[in-house]
Amino acid sequence: MLYAERLWELKPETANILGARAERLAVLDVDRDAFHVIGPMVNHARFSPDGRFIVYEQMVEGKRHAFLMDANGAHVTALGTGPWEDGAPAFSADGRLVLLSSNRRGSWDLWAIPIEEGDIAGESFPVRYDFGDHPKRITSSGKLAFQLGGGGRDVYEFSAAPSLGSPEGQPRRISREAFGRNFNPAWSPDGKMLAYMRPGTSSGHPMLCIQSAGTEQLYDPRMINIGQIFWSPDGQTIAMHGWDAKDPYGIYFFSLANHARTTGHLEDEGNHVGRRYWLGFSADGKEFHYFEPYEGKRFAVTLATNATREIPSPEEFSKARAMLRTGKAARPESWDESSVVYVRQPTDSEQELVVADADWKNPRVVARVSAPGGITRARLSPDRMKIAFGVTFWPKSPAINQLHVQAIDGTWERIVDTANKSPRGFGWSADGRSLVVELDEKLPSEIGVLENFLPPEKLAAK
Repeated sequence: MLYAERLWELKPETANILGARAERLAVLDVDRDAFHVIGPMVNHARFSPDGRFIVYEQMVEGKRHAFLMDANGAHVTALGTGPWEDGAPAFSADGRLVLLSSNRRGSWDLWAIPIEEGDIAGESFPVRYDFGDHPKRITSSGKLAFQLGGGGRDVYEFSAAPSLGSPEGQPRRISREAFGRNFNPAWSPDGKMLAYMRPGTSSGHPMLCIQSAGTEQLYDPRMINIGQIFWSPDGQTIAMHGWDAKDPYGIYFFSLANHARTTGHLEDEGNHVGRRYWLGFSADGKEFHYFEPYEGKRFAVTLATNATREIPSPEEFSKARAMLRTGKAARPESWDESSVVYVRQPTDSEQELVVADADWKNPRVVARVSAPGGITRARLSPDRMKIAFGVTFWPKSPAINQLHVQAIDGTWERIVDTANKSPRGFGWSADGRSLVVELDEKLPSEIGVLENFLPPEKLAAK
């Protein structure tokens, strides 16, 4: 007899027992202390009450779909083939229904699919409208337990206008699902699409979410971790910094045309792996630039050949690099063909935000923070007329977090009310009128329970 708690989703550190680094789905027999692999890694795997079948979700061509398979992995049945998405499936207590989240009406509802002997036995039907998309389990008494909310980050948009009085000047959450679990926002170059990351429903690896015209589309880049994302100049490719189960830290590329991920430039093994500052695509999209803080050098990777070249550093930057020994080094926040934005620390209790030409000439101090703390995530607007940055006064308890937007010429400055949520990153719209920002949410996770939610005629005969 198999039990639900015997279903394991193996992580890379456990998978090497099998002599493979890739994640796999396995069944563990706790009585014999043995397990066997039944297939590739899937999400939200759940046993049937009798242990004979498993339901799970998997990405297919960028969409989540639900599947039913024998517990030995021999036979697989798709539970839905429409243009919608299904996810987070689980068996009812009597094993006659599979309950799952589905957006076939446009919003996420709770649906049920009749099942008999491992096959679909009838038409699916809605159980509860606007239920949401949640991980779920069924208790032996027939109650449905699901996870609500929780998380620590989400994506907000706000106006970059000088006025403080307008309502649109305050941040408003623009993610459509998984509140409190969205991060790393970035506008496309034409301003028509917004990309951000989201943890998988039942797995820790991140999903790529593309929002366009108010709708969201999820893609699975199949990576373990993603730290930064960048749009290519033509808006057809998204570069991601992170790693997958097989390859180490580096830049990977996801094509929006064919939804395929390719490996770009991997970092060399060593103590400094994962600590480069990745700057993004060159203006022509043929190179990818990064800054190596331990060497104090800037490099360009040619995408067609993966060849790396050093970009000569100007004399001004060489002087700043020498400050590394004093702890007052110039730290680039952004750097492209037209300008460089960096933070320098002239004294132990002061930081300056500086904007200079791309060759580090003509530096202009645009902001100063005299209290202990830090200037973070500074980004210039596309027209180079405005700048946004975060300020954190970390010795305070609790820490004071601020979001600043100001004109480069100093004619106006705003401190945006974020309810003390810490800003982690910014993305300017193409017209420079608004920004997206990732803010800490600190939403608690809760468990909800549904009782007597199935129609009486759908219940098993007593």
